[in-house]
Amino acid sequence: MPAELRARIDSLHVVHLRDLEEERTDYRWREENIPADARPGRFLRHEHPIVYRMPHTDQDTILVNELLTSHVAELPRDAGEALIQQLFAEIYADDNVYEHHWQTNDVLIWDNLALQHCRPAEMGLPTRRLRRQSIDGWYTRDGLLDWQETVVASASYERT
Repeated sequence: MPAELRARIDSLHVVHLRDLEEERTDYRWREENIPADARPGRFLRHEHPIVYRMPHTDQDTILVNELLTSHVAELPRDAGEALIQQLFAEIYADDNVYEHHWQTNDVLIWDNLALQHCRPAEMGLPTRRLRRQSIDGWYTRDGLLDWQETVVASASYERT
């Protein structure tokens, strides 16, 4: 990522929206597009820093994605959308994308905090099974990181 872009986003936050009633992977909700008659609680709204330090690696990651990101909190909508599109161009550039061509007995393991992932609309054969393994904590040089404590601490980033 170019240094000037990184410096620009370092203190900014994005708002992510998630529809709890309909799981869509073909539509990016924007706050201004939420139906006026949507039942209260249908949409979860979370504000996160664009640049997020991952607790288990002390590396930064970018919390912007095509499915959940609505807008940049601190910018006017047009300027924020231009910045989001610039970030998408960086994140989804060909040299940042890995596409796995499945073969029988393949196993993929990824870090859900650091990696954006999706599947094609048509998976084809053979049948694939997803097994999710969640970790309740992570060993760091400062001891065990408790994910529940991390969730509580990160709540300061959320302005709902």
